Order: sequence, then structure tokens, then C-alpha cells
Amino acid sequence: MDKIRTLLDKYGLCWEKDNDLEIPHIVYKQKASDNETVISHNFVVRYSDLVGRKLLVTERLEKDFYDFERRYFSKYFFREDTDLKWNYYLLIIVDESESADSNICQLEQDDKYLRKLVMMEDEFEVYIGHGKNIEDDSGQMISGMDTYAEWQQKLSAVGLEGILTYSYESIRVQNYIEKNVPIRLQGRPIQNWHNTGKGNSKFLIKKIEDLNTHGFRTHCLTDHMKIPLTKVNLISGCNGTGKSSICSAIEYALTGEIQDSKAESGCAVVTIRNQENACEDLFSSKETKEKKRLDQLWYGTVTTSRNSSLNRNFHIFNYLGLEASGKYMQELDIYELVKNVLFGLEVTDAELKMQRYGRAFADKKKEYNKRLKEILSEMDGIQVNYDIKNFSIEDIGSEFKRLGYKGEIVLKDGGIDRILSNYRKILLESNQYVEMMQLKCDKDETGITIMEKSEKLNENQKISRTIVAKQEQLRQDIQKLQQKSKDNSQLLKKIYEKSNTVKMLIQLGEGMENTFLCKQDFLSLKNEYEQNRNIKNELLNWIDQYERAIYSEGNEIELCKEIETKETILRGLGNEIEELAQQIEFQKKQNDNIDTIIQEILSLAGQYIELHKNTKNCPVCGNNFSSKEKLMSAINQQKQLRVIDETFLQTLLQQKVEKERILEKEKETLKFLKEEKEKVIQKRIAISKLKRVMVIDETKSGKDIKRNVTAYIEQLQINLEYNINKYEYAQKVLETDEFVNYSEQLEWSIYLKKLLQDLDGQKTETELLLKEQALKEKELEQEYNNTMEEKNPYSEQEWGEYQLKAKGFQALKKSWEINDHIPVASWIHMYNGFRHTVQYAEEMYGKQEAMKLRKGQIERLQEEKRIIEEWIQRCQMVCEVIETQKHLEDVMKEFLMKNAKQIELFFKLLHRPKEFGKLSISNGNIHFMRNSNEQLVESGQMSTGQRMALAFSVMITLHMRAANAPNFLMLDEPVANLDDMHVLNLIDLLRELAIGGTQIIITTADSHMAKFLRRKFSFLKEEYSHFELSRKGDAQTLIDVVHYVPDMKAVKSVQHLH
Repeated sequence: MDKIRTLLDKYGLCWEKDNDLEIPHIVYKQKASDNETVISHNFVVRYSDLVGRKLLVTERLEKDFYDFERRYFSKYFFREDTDLKWNYYLLIIVDESESADSNICQLEQDDKYLRKLVMMEDEFEVYIGHGKNIEDDSGQMISGMDTYAEWQQKLSAVGLEGILTYSYESIRVQNYIEKNVPIRLQGRPIQNWHNTGKGNSKFLIKKIEDLNTHGFRTHCLTDHMKIPLTKVNLISGCNGTGKSSICSAIEYALTGEIQDSKAESGCAVVTIRNQENACEDLFSSKETKEKKRLDQLWYGTVTTSRNSSLNRNFHIFNYLGLEASGKYMQELDIYELVKNVLFGLEVTDAELKMQRYGRAFADKKKEYNKRLKEILSEMDGIQVNYDIKNFSIEDIGSEFKRLGYKGEIVLKDGGIDRILSNYRKILLESNQYVEMMQLKCDKDETGITIMEKSEKLNENQKISRTIVAKQEQLRQDIQKLQQKSKDNSQLLKKIYEKSNTVKMLIQLGEGMENTFLCKQDFLSLKNEYEQNRNIKNELLNWIDQYERAIYSEGNEIELCKEIETKETILRGLGNEIEELAQQIEFQKKQNDNIDTIIQEILSLAGQYIELHKNTKNCPVCGNNFSSKEKLMSAINQQKQLRVIDETFLQTLLQQKVEKERILEKEKETLKFLKEEKEKVIQKRIAISKLKRVMVIDETKSGKDIKRNVTAYIEQLQINLEYNINKYEYAQKVLETDEFVNYSEQLEWSIYLKKLLQDLDGQKTETELLLKEQALKEKELEQEYNNTMEEKNPYSEQEWGEYQLKAKGFQALKKSWEINDHIPVASWIHMYNGFRHTVQYAEEMYGKQEAMKLRKGQIERLQEEKRIIEEWIQRCQMVCEVIETQKHLEDVMKEFLMKNAKQIELFFKLLHRPKEFGKLSISNGNIHFMRNSNEQLVESGQMSTGQRMALAFSVMITLHMRAANAPNFLMLDEPVANLDDMHVLNLIDLLRELAIGGTQIIITTADSHMAKFLRRKFSFLKEEYSHFELSRKGDAQTLIDVVHYVPDMKAVKSVQHLH
């Protein structure tokens, strides 16, 4: 325990030993600011010492620990009549391996006699030092605000500080690069980026004295209300009573704005006590310059002249609101959670915006580099030297005249390009005909031979077309005849099918000739048969229901009485069992209380004997023992025994078991009676239905009714069997087309015979028609074959080719003077020569013009290359500035590396049981080691309460790092996501911070939270204020200020605020 004593001495805590405790321990008491009022008793023991003395055995730890605390610590709880009884702490010091034992850590869940905390020695130092023992403390505040200011400084130098605020727009990037338009905020950027002056120290806040509101949220808060604040302040009330509004008023007065809120009406004022113990007022109506001065004074931050980060920093270092805690709970990644706590959402958002702009500048640089390569490639590909030969436009004109063009052409107006263009247009009109004639004409063919042969072919073609038309008509006539034959064949098939159906109906209906005289006879017979069959089945069902009941109708009233009696018995038994259960629970509690009292009496007896050295008489029973040693031995033996007489408890338990057995038996009997009652009811219903259907005298008995019904069923069965053949025949008839077309002028059998006679006539007529159609088809096919023998002496292809040649020659003759008696191929040869001459002239002229154009292109590309290179240089400069900026991730890693131990220890104090241990940073990620298997755990495996504990740990570490930040913590509904054990852990930590001098302001709608706070802070007396808020309907909120004293019997003082 030497290390523990050293730590207690380090923090000025007096320690001692309690002579009443017979175990290795240290006791130290914490006192209030008056150095007189004791606010807590802290017993420090080592787990290994308790195991070494065999007070605890690991295998039966839960039972042993219960006996251990009852034996040694129950007396402190029972003899204390003040709130101090809730501030007895048992601090169990463990080593690293023991801290990973879930069974040992589970001891903290025990809520008897005193609060238990399991911790290692380094955690104990954080606990007693109120979190102020920061290792490797450089005295510098690590926060994202300095990083934000550094970003602004570097970006302002290149006109880009606006990218931290503005959402990404591509036009801003383009204008910056191509038009040299800066991306600045409105106003002038700060020049003195290294201003580290402390400002006016009169606003260094030691404590908030009071809050005044004027016209602020008057829908719930009374106007001109003054709320005095003390060292610890609890604001409680139902939702909608204005708890968060009071926190918002403090935020408004200190920072001049409220996070995520529109402009507020009215104003708020706080009176603060500064580090020099003087009072000053801070008003919500603040200019931006004043906000910046406070931001720099409290948090060491500078920012642009347009915006202040005061409110953002206030939420990071001093205020954890309900909405913020909700955001923490929604974070799926611990890494992102810590980053948002450390820097705030605005700074992390600013980094994302800067990175987005950085990617845009990098993309632009790639785009410009790509264009630069294209420019260089274009310049390399431009040819400025061509092999150009001269040509004579006059020679081209002479050649054109020799071809004999009939149209007019103007060659004087315009330059060479206009003349060549006119030639090309003329040639384009004739090229298709020239190319076709060149392909199809023989070398000796003249225009006359082409035209004569074309006329001869036309005559033969007319004859051929007449023959083809006749063939097509014959083919159509044959197809129509074939379709008629097919239709008649199908008709004949249907006649045969219908004839067979009629024959079948005649055969089946033999012997029923006078039964069916009309359509209605079929329907009547079918309906009557089915009705009789249904009546028979229904009567059989009713008889079955009648025979299933054991009891008679007269027993129904008797059954109802028996059921009612059983239900009364069951209710009585249920009440007796419930009463026995209550007596058993009460007796168990009585036994526990008696056992505790006996142990207390025996402990006091031991103390009495220690004080009276020579006594031999027992102070409890008065018996005389021969020596003091025997007397002490007897008392110690009694401590180990459970002397409670449990005979009465065992009797109660046996009675309860017997009653439950009887109850189950009675339930089975009741179930049987209810089933029999249902059968009797069904029997009564069945008899009633039988009487109604059979029209039986109401006075007849059930047996008479059954006899009559059975006879009637037999009669129905005979009738059904007699008519079964007629019924089946009627069913088949009703499904046929013959029944649909049945004429009621004839009896059914006569109708069928007449129908069969008609069908035989239709068969004969259709068969004759099919024979005639077959003969006609043969005649048409013979005629068609004869026309196929009449052939055209010329093929269709040969006729088509001469048609094309004739058409082409006529088209050329319209535009050109062509001799009909010379071969067409000779003129085409002259034409092609002229066409090639024009093409060559155009090519040479084009090269001359292209050379002029290429020189202009190179000059344009060189100018574009110069501009692109300037843009690339500007992009490169911006990328280097952005890339060299500090990343929040790196700053956060630096913060975590320097403060990892502090955060880890706070986290261990806050989250119970200690599922997680050591905090580590690996591969850029934050992990906690799970004690049970030493595996690294990511955020998805942590509970909501554990993530909240981490958020508190980081926030408190930040608050303690900020030396000049206002000396208070404001928590709005911090327990919304925590269970009772985590609430107690948080209150314990806030209690230690309050003892260390930090002012606490906390809101809650949880009555348990309010009760816990009262027990933990009543020692502060007037310095602990409980503001109870209440509101009816739309009325304004009423506030009562309650002050407590540790004595639970004392009356609390209540003051109404107006």
C-alpha cells in the first residue's frame, strides 16, 4: 500500500487506519471547502490482500464478497443518518491481470452498503487528483482551432481562404485559375496571424454567478428573470419546461449566438466571477470583434474577420448539448467520434471542403496537362512544307470546251477556287451516269445500237408481263378453291362428331322415352335429386351431433352450476397462492434484515469486548465465559453461522406448492366440464334443427325424433338409388350443345332422332361438294402448267441492263454534245481525263491554301500553350499549399498520443463494468482492448453508453487542457443514453471535478438522476442548487430553487424565482 500512501500525500489527502476493520486497508476522508464537513469516506484495499487472507476465493467470489462486505462494512451504512451513507466508497486496487477479470470488475455492480470501484493504481491517481495529473504536460492546448487558423493563414496568402467556408463550385475553381479571381470571404483577411496576446483577463471566467433574461423565449421563460448559479446546479423538469432554454440562454450570453438556431429575440446576460475574484457582465449582443477577442482569450483561436469560431469552441470545451450527444451516438466509428469532439463539426466540414477543392485543382491540373500534350502533338503533326506544282486554268478551260458541254458557265467572276468549284459541280451531275456506262457498255457500242436494242427488248417485255399476270390469277383461284375444300372437310368432321354424340345420347336414353318432355324436366330432376342428397347428409350430421353428447338436455343447467362452482374455487386458490407468495417474499426480506441486525449486534459486541479488556460476560446473552479469548471465539463462531430460524418460511413454501398442485387439478376438471357443456349445447341445437326441418311435434322426445329422422333418411336413400341413372343421364345432357339447341316442341327422344336424320343429310351433301371441288382444282392446275411453257426469249437481267444504258446515254446527251456514231467508251475516256485534270488542280490549290492556314494554327497553338502553362503553374502552387496543410487526422493522432493515457483512464472510470481496457492507435484507427480476450475492438462492437463515455472522456480532457477556458462544464440531458450504473459513474466523475473547483451545470428529466445528484452533492449545502421547473399548458415556467443539507431528516429549503 506504499504507492497508495504516496499518492494520497501527493494530493494532500490525510489517511489513517480504522481500528474497527480487521483487514489491511487505508481510509481517507474528503472534506468540503470549509475543511470541516466530511463529504466522503474512502476505504482502499488491495484485492490480492483479501485473497491472501482467504477472505475472498475467486471460485466463489460473489458469495464470499457478499459475506465480506456484510461482515466488515454493513455497520457504516446502518449507523449513518445523513446523505453521507451514499458517499462511502470501497476502492479495490487491482493489478493489470486482475483488472481484466470480468468477475472482479463485476463487483462494481453490487449496490449494498457502499459504492465499489475497481481500479489500478494509475486510475486511482486520476480519481483522487480530479483528472489533473496529465503526464508529459507541455502546457500547450492541443485543439483543432490553431490548425484552422494556420489553414486560413496559408490559404489567405494565395487568395483561397474562402474554400474553408464555401461549398464546392467548379466555377470558383475555373475563375481562380483562368481569370485570377481569388476565392475569398467577404471582408479583409486577418493580417496578424501569430497574435497570441491574452486580451483582457477580466473575462477569464472562474464561475458564473447568475443569469438574467430579458425578452428571451418568453413563451416559456418569465421575462426579467434572474437565476443565481452556485458551484453545482441541477436543472430538472419534464420535457418542454425550458431546461434546454436556460442552457441556451447561458450559451447566448457568453457567445452571442446559439448553435443550429435562427436569430433569437430578446437578450441574455451572465454575471461572471473572474480569476481576480471580481464580477463582470457579459451580454448576448456582441459584435464580431468582441466574439473574436473572447475566442482568442478563452481558446487561443484566431479566425477570419467575417466569422467567429467562439460558439463552436464553446461546444467543444464547455457545453455538451442533447443534440450533440445524439450526434455522438449516431457515429459508427470511434475515430470519427473523437475527431468531431476534438474539432467540432464545422472544422471537420471545413477540412472536407478544402480537400474537395484540392481534388478539383488537382483534376484541373491533370486536365490542363492533357491539353498541353495534345497541343504539342498537334504542333508536331502540322506540316508546313508541301510539294506544290503549278497548273494553267486556261488549259483546263480549253479541254472543257472540247468535251462539248451544252450549258452555260461563268468563269470570269471570282478566283481560281470559284472556277474549279464550278467545274466540279458540273462533273458531279454527270459522274454517276459516266461511271455506270463505263461499267456496262462494250468498247464498240455506239449510242444508236444501244437505243435500237432497248426498243426491241421493251416489246418482248410487254408480252412476258401479260403471261405472268395470267399465271398469278390462276394461282390465286387455286388457293381459294383449296381453302373451300379445307373448310368443307372440317365441317364434315364436325357433322360426324355431332352425329356420334346424338347416337350416344339416344342409346343412353333408352327406356326413358317419356321421362323428359321438355328442358325443364332435366333441370327439375337434377335439382330434386341434389336437394334430397343434401337433406340426407345434413340429417346424418345432426344425428351425429346428437349422439356425441354424454349428458342429456336436462343436464345443461347442472353443468353450468358445476362450472361456476369450479371457477369460484379456482379464483380462491389463485388468491391464496398470491397471498402466500407475498408472505414468502416478506419473510425472506425479514430474514435478511434480521441476519444483518444480528451481524451488527455481534460486531458491536466484539467492539465492546475490545474496549472492556477484562470482561468475561457476553454483552448479548449475559452468559459467563471462563476467559476473554473463549468469549471472542464464541462471538466469531456466531458471525460465521446463519442463526435465523427458517421453519416458518419452509412451511409457507410447502403450502404454496400444495396449493399450486390442487389448482392444476381443478383446472383440468373445469376444462372437461366446459367441453361437455359445449356438446350438450350442440345436441340441443341439433334437436331444434331436426324439429324445424321435419316439422315434428315440439313435445316429442329426442329418441322419438331420432327414430322418425332415421326412417325418413332410409326413404330418401331409396329414392336416390331409384333416380341415380336418370340423374347421371340428365347431367350429361345438360353439358351438351344439343340441349342448348333443344326445341321444346318435340319430346326429347323424338328430337334426337330427327336431329340424327338431319345430320345424315348434311353428310351426304358435303361429301358430294368435296368431290366437285377436287375436279375443279385439277383443271386449274393443268391450265397453270400450260402457261409456264410460254417463255420470253430475253432474260429479265438483259432487259434491265439495256434499260439502264439507254437511260444513262439519254441523260448525258442532255448536257453534252456526244456523236451517236462513235463508241460511247471513247467519249467517256475524254471525260475522265478532264475530271482528273480538275481534281489535280484542286489538290494543288488546296495545298497552297493549307500552307497559309498551318502557319496561323501554329501561332494560335503557341499562344494557347503559354496560357495553359501559366494555369498549370497556378494549379501546382495551390496543390502544394493544400497538400502541405496539417490534416486533422494527424493533429488528432498527436492529441491522442499525448493524451491517450488520460482519455483511457477517464474512460475506465466512466464505463462500468470494465469490459474494455487499454486504448491503442494502430493503422490510423482507434481501438480498445477487450479485457476478456485481449482482442482489439472497433466502434461497431461498443454499446451506446460506452461511446457516450468515450465522448465525455475526450471532452473533459479537452476542457482540462484549455487553461483559460471558462471554468465550468454544462451538460444538457447527458444521461439520455445511459443506464443507472453509467449515470452513477458520470456523477462520481462530476463530483470529483466539482471538488477540484469546476462549476457544474446539468439538466435532466430523469428523477433517478436528480435523486443521485442530491445524495452526492448535498454536502455542498447552499452551493448545490436544484432548480425544479414546472409548467401548465401554455403558461410560463415556474422555477423553485431547492437547497439541501446532508442530514436526511432536515427540511429542505425552497425558494420561488420570479
